[in-house]
Parts: sequence; structure tokens; C-alpha cells
Amino acid sequence: MANETIPVLANRRQYEKLEEHVDNIIKSHGWETVLQLLKHSRPQGKARDALVALLRLESVGGTDSDIFDEAASLQGEDLRQIRAESVGRIMEILKEQIENKHTYFLDIEAMTMTPYVILVKEVIEARKRELEQLKENPTRIDVLGTFYGFQILMTDGSRPQENTSGTGYYRRWRRTWLDEKISDDAAEAIKSITAELAQGVDLDKTYRTLGGSEIFKKRCTTSTATLLADAVRLSLYKTPGHRGAAARRLGQTGDSRVLVFLHHRLALEQNYKVRTTIAEALGRIGHESSIELLQERINVRGRYMSKESEAMVRGIGGIYSPQSKKTLLDLLKSQGNTTRAVAIQALGGQDSADLIERLTPYLTDRSRPVVRAGVLALA
Repeated sequence: MANETIPVLANRRQYEKLEEHVDNIIKSHGWETVLQLLKHSRPQGKARDALVALLRLESVGGTDSDIFDEAASLQGEDLRQIRAESVGRIMEILKEQIENKHTYFLDIEAMTMTPYVILVKEVIEARKRELEQLKENPTRIDVLGTFYGFQILMTDGSRPQENTSGTGYYRRWRRTWLDEKISDDAAEAIKSITAELAQGVDLDKTYRTLGGSEIFKKRCTTSTATLLADAVRLSLYKTPGHRGAAARRLGQTGDSRVLVFLHHRLALEQNYKVRTTIAEALGRIGHESSIELLQERINVRGRYMSKESEAMVRGIGGIYSPQSKKTLLDLLKSQGNTTRAVAIQALGGQDSADLIERLTPYLTDRSRPVVRAGVLALA
């Protein structure tokens, strides 16, 4: 029975409790049992995040390999011994990844506080080498293949436009779904950073399609390549429908590595449907770092709450945290029935310690939506 709580703790991202529980499981059943319980947890991204946290690999984003297969060979009588043995193995994998693949998710600053600090110089050299190898007029796809180019284009590379026609962009020619309006700042930044290494390159602004994310497939595992391709679609595609679909797929992964893309896009996105989808995606991933961003976008006007604000509340409800619970309880003070109903239903996914006591009074409320939400939350 105790073993069944590992998937629950991983899904809720309660890593302190998870570590304690895993330590007991290792001593009684072995590390292999822990891996089996985690590996079959869903969504897979949350299971991966849990293993990354257990091995303390957050600074390197885990490895771009099947981390469960890599961890299967580790041995130890407790979690401390498992972590100690993992360092050498992970170091080998990261060296090969840095030399021959990519460094998209390596956090140099965070690495300085870990045993992986000895790889920082190699990471910097690898990123420098990527820029030196760019051609004179690289396409956006070429630039996305470099760490620094990826960062520049994803943050300031284009300004996706609203699709007012409702029929899609350039449907007659089918040339590209990428936004062709690369900002001058981004183009100049790429030229400047490459000029520091050799001769600055001028970014080729002609139409190019992302295609099958080949630039990522050449350097990443299939799952990481798909993740990065959807991040590009979310940030650079001109049609709201494509951006929304990308946000939905990123949320379905449950992988915390996508948060930086979703957080950045939520602040910039002009289409409310895409913002709603991003909020839902953040709720599925369920990371505490999203709470404040979602909370800032809840707009309650008297008794009225917009559909977009409802999505933000539901997103917060998907994040298992005392802070989420407090935010939702505060919303119960609202006069609006819709606001209270959405908050009550979102509370259903939070800590149930005093939930029955808090929500029972709403089962006899005069508002049918409030009563219905109370029933669903306590079901």
C-alpha cells in the first residue's frame, strides 16, 4: 500500500516527502522498485522530473537520454548512496551530450553549486563553437540549432500577429507557418554575438519552414526534439491555432523543462484563447513557479469573472501547493457565484485535510453552480 504513494507524491511534486518515502522503499524493496513505480507514473514528464529531483540533477535538466535506463544500473542501500554513485555516470553522459549534441537545458549558474561545475567550461566552449560554425547567411532554423541563437529568437525573434482572416496565413502558397517578421533587435543581437567570435553573420530573413524539427532531431532524443519544436511553434508561429495546439501539447508532457517557454509566452500572447490554453497547460504541469503568473491574470469585477480568468483559477487548482490553496480560498470571499464555483471546484485537487469542513457549507448554497461545484470537489 505504501508503494502506491510514490506516483501520487511525484504527480503532486511533493519532493521532500517523496525523498523520505523513497529512502524507506530502497531499504525494504530496493532501488529497482522505486524506478518501476516512477516509470509507470503519468504524465511521463512528471515522473521524469521526480527522478531528476531525487538524483538532484535540476541544474542540468537531467540528461537527454532515457534517464530511467541510465538510473537502472545504480546501486545503494539508501538514496544518499544512489546519488553518490550517479554522479560519475551522469558526468560521462553529460560530457558526450555537451560535445556532440546540445546544451539547451544546462544552467551554468546552477551548475556551479553542484559536482557538475567542472563541466561549465566545456559548456561555454561548446556554445561558442556552435556560433563559430554558422554560415555567413544562416536561416532561422540554423540559428535555432545554437544555444545563444535559440535564446535570442525565442525571446525576441518575432512578433506573432493575430489572424483576422480566420482562414490561415498564406494558404494559397503554403510557404510557411513561421512568422516572417523577425525583429531588428534579434537580428542585430545575433550579428553582434557572432562578431565577437569571428565575422558577424547577417540573419537570412527569407521564408523557411520548421518542417519536422530536423534541426533538433539531429541533436536531441525524439522526446526532447518534439518538446523543442513545440516550444518554437508556441513562440514563433503566426497563427493562434498553431500556438494554442503547441501549448496544449507542451502541457500534456507534464515536463517542467517547458515552463520557461509557457511563462514567457503567457506574458506576451495577444490572443485570449491561446492564453487560456497556456493556463490549462500550466495547471497540468503543476509547478509552484506558475502560481504568481496565473494569479496576476485573475480579474474579478464585482460578480463577474471572464472565461480567461476562470482558466487561470483552474490552472492554479492543478498546482498542489499551500499557496494555491490559499489563493483559491481567498476567492471564495467573492460575491460572484461563478467565481466561487470555479474556486470551489479547483479546490478539489488540493490538500484534503480540512476540505470537507470548509466546503460543506456550500452544499446548501442558494446558487446551483456553487452547489454543483461543491459536490464535484468533494466527490
